[in-house]
Amino acid sequence: MIHFENVNPELAKKFTDVIPLGRAAEVDEVASMVGYLAQPEAAFITGQVISVNGGSAML
Repeated sequence: MIHFENVNPELAKKFTDVIPLGRAAEVDEVASMVGYLAQPEAAFITGQVISVNGGSAML
């Protein structure tokens, strides 16, 4: 996650332009995945890389 308050607006736009959702993730969006993985329902998920990336891995 990148906080854009202290970033050059042109640089921030270049970053978000390559994300299909058009924006950086919010903290709660990443925390939701972490919370899910901590639940008993996720007990059978092992050795995975789960990218919370707004679809940029699909490009």
